Amino acid sequence: MARCLYREAEIYLIDDPFAAVDPTVAKKIAYSVKNYLSKKTRVVVTHQAEYLQGASQFYETKNGQINQVDPSQIDQVKPKLDEVEPKESMVEVNLKNNAESNTKPTENVIQGKMGFKIYVEYLSLALPFIFFIGYILFEFTALGLTYFSDVLLKFWIADVEAYVASCEALKDQNMSRCDPSIPLLEVESSKKWKFWFILLNSIIPFACGCARVSLFRLLTVTNMSLHSRMIKGIMTVPISFFEKTSPGVIMNRFSKDIGQIDDMLPICFSDAINILLQTLIILG
Repeated sequence: MARCLYREAEIYLIDDPFAAVDPTVAKKIAYSVKNYLSKKTRVVVTHQAEYLQGASQFYETKNGQINQVDPSQIDQVKPKLDEVEPKESMVEVNLKNNAESNTKPTENVIQGKMGFKIYVEYLSLALPFIFFIGYILFEFTALGLTYFSDVLLKFWIADVEAYVASCEALKDQNMSRCDPSIPLLEVESSKKWKFWFILLNSIIPFACGCARVSLFRLLTVTNMSLHSRMIKGIMTVPISFFEKTSPGVIMNRFSKDIGQIDDMLPICFSDAINILLQTLIILG
């Protein structure tokens, strides 16, 4: 109905908009059709003419014929829109009964820290927990190689500085065998360091990529399994569950909560584990 109102058109064909809604929502739809589309041509097909107060023409389909009906007859037979008493839905009836019995159906919300067992159960929904251990090894290897490349660079610089110092010492004694025209990266003592440094930094992106791909793949499969279990669970609960639980609560579990797990958890997981491993490597 909202898309219908937003769409700019001259003629609106609305087929039984009051059929699948409660009287309160039906009143709002009738108000929208009457006021927001007041300057448009509106053709509304419905069995509930009480929501069409103020319509210019009425037609009745009966026995295969379409007959025009006097609007005054509609007003006499059907109650006014303001006089329509909304019928209580099953959820409202149950809420009223629960209120009378001083028992309100509330959603259980648990606050506090999550134990390690919860994370193990979550990460083991689709694949064995050993796959998560494999991700930890990939991440540790990538961070270890990154740290080791800095250490390698430190030794490389120290070796080059020692080479320059030896050349200066031999130069003062007129015994220098150093060729100043050769770049420091091309001297014999520097070539081996350059080879290992380039090799190491070529492996680091591959290790980091494997760590990220393994984590996001693991969480994707896990979240798919979690969603499938929720669907299976909601399809097998008794009808009384839907009478005691608001549809909005159920929809939030499948949309907002699952969305946060899909969007935020992988990034938070990656950052937390990355920071933890970096701290351990630095302290080690």
